[in-house]
Amino acid sequence: SAGVRQMVATALSRNAEPKFTDTLVKLVRDKDPEVGREAANGLGKIADEKAKPALIEALGKADKESRTKFL
Repeated sequence: SAGVRQMVATALSRNAEPKFTDTLVKLVRDKDPEVGREAANGLGKIADEKAKPALIEALGKADKESRTKFL
């Protein structure tokens, strides 16, 4: 469910480590924008180059309000 995915994204983002990058990339592409925003926080902390395309893709698909929250 979206709630579980959001909890996972939040937990991984709080403990942002490079080993979580692939999982957070999957979560940033989630159909639920809340899940994606939580995952984006973790990816921003990790700052891995391979996460950049997923973040740009998520920002491009987000509406104005969501885009502001992502940033």
